[in-house]
Amino acid sequence: MNRYETMSINDPIFVDLRKDFDITLQRLFEKMKQAEEDTGTLTVKVKVSLLRDSVANGKNEAKVFHCPHFEVTTTSSVAQKESTKSTVDMHGYELIKDSAVGYLLQNISNQMTLEDYQEDEN
Repeated sequence: MNRYETMSINDPIFVDLRKDFDITLQRLFEKMKQAEEDTGTLTVKVKVSLLRDSVANGKNEAKVFHCPHFEVTTTSSVAQKESTKSTVDMHGYELIKDSAVGYLLQNISNQMTLEDYQEDEN
């Protein structure tokens, strides 16, 4: 074993993370195909903790140090979304604020719309 280990994504300590990523990616493609969805999400979350540890130094004393701990979660999802869209045109109404009630819509009488103007020309 080397005296030092590097912690790059390409290093041996993350071999399981890379394997899990590859497996989850393949499963995601299968889920997308089955669901007939064009998009999916693959997320890799790495929680890093520094754990306290100690070792005896030979003088009846302990050397306390921190060692990293990595918790890796690999998740995929295919969202099948449904949505509806509608609009409400409140033409002819003004938004006003009433101190007692809050915001209200007030009908604007005698306001000419573009459609009214075009009808008057014909």
